[in-house]
Amino acid sequence: IKMAEPVPENTPVQDPEVESDDEAEVDDGPEQLSQIGFAEEPYEDEDLEDRLFPSKIGGRPVWLDYAHLPEPESMRCGKCNQPMMHLLQMYMPVESVDDAYHRMLYVFCCRDGGCHGDASKSFKILRCQLPAENPLYSDDATDECDLIQDPDTILKPNARALLCAVCGCKADKRCARCKGPAYCGKEHQAAHWSDPNEPHQKTCVEGSGSTWKQQEFRSPLLFEEYEVTNDTEPSRDREKEEKQGKLLLKQYQKMEKRRAKKGIKDEYEYDDSFGTATKEIHIDPQFEKFELRVSREPQQVLRFDGAPTPLWATSSNQPSADLHEIPPCENCGSKRQFELQIMPQLLFFLKSNDDVKNSVEFGTLALYTCASSCKAKKDTEPYLSEFVWRQPPV
Repeated sequence: IKMAEPVPENTPVQDPEVESDDEAEVDDGPEQLSQIGFAEEPYEDEDLEDRLFPSKIGGRPVWLDYAHLPEPESMRCGKCNQPMMHLLQMYMPVESVDDAYHRMLYVFCCRDGGCHGDASKSFKILRCQLPAENPLYSDDATDECDLIQDPDTILKPNARALLCAVCGCKADKRCARCKGPAYCGKEHQAAHWSDPNEPHQKTCVEGSGSTWKQQEFRSPLLFEEYEVTNDTEPSRDREKEEKQGKLLLKQYQKMEKRRAKKGIKDEYEYDDSFGTATKEIHIDPQFEKFELRVSREPQQVLRFDGAPTPLWATSSNQPSADLHEIPPCENCGSKRQFELQIMPQLLFFLKSNDDVKNSVEFGTLALYTCASSCKAKKDTEPYLSEFVWRQPPV
């Protein structure tokens, strides 16, 4: 798995052979190790959509409150107005909050990476939570439950919302002819009708709706589906970091040679003491820190439950220390805090670059959620919006 790409050519690189006093390593004491998430393919006979409270990437969402879902119009990209797709969900209960005994974070995004420059419009972060005693799940429903063999023993009888056959979000219309599959909008109805693998137009027969089974259809608009597993990140290995630092330097030296062959002028600094022009190379220290930290476990796709701040990919495009750019919770007014980071390694698993128009790109995504993990004011609107900060690709 490839790590984050090298920094752009116009990024200065510092010559490691010269170390100033202010660059000397400072021991900050014991480091805070995060939990890191990995993308694992589910077992051949396993369907993650049939599991309770799964942490997973891609596919259709598995809703925590399956009776009261966000309205279809609220799940559209604010740039192009197309329906967003499920990127991932994480089961993250909070033991200290009674109303968060069951708690799920959802990330949706526009399929068109061209919209991602404005993350507030092209990404949707939702938080949903329930107390231990709730009208939807029996008392023995936990995240350790295996595949649901008998749903009636776990899920309490309740009206389920209609789901879109394509994206799995709330639907508000059905196929007019067969009354089978439902859709969140005309875009996904058209996509299903002419699907390259299972076009609905070939099976749509008047009155045949009762034979429609959503689980048997998988739209190519969905992201690849993986289960999320997690472990504690490895401790620091100074010898390994030194080797990785040298490897990073070689990458920059090769980059400089390629630039020279292409006739791209290098930047020089004039040295008055010698009256000569000397080449000065600088490495973004944050990018170097990012690369070295990720090198401990290059396959990580998520980071959480550790440091109070994200592992930023670059020194630029970060919120300020006081987080004044992060809006407070719209539901209760509490400050938001960092909770979950999505790493660029995830893009490899999404295979989103197979289609340039639909490619998803980011340097890293940092999710900020209500510090109080507050309860929704209305039981009929249990999905609360949270905030994401997107660093552009390096």
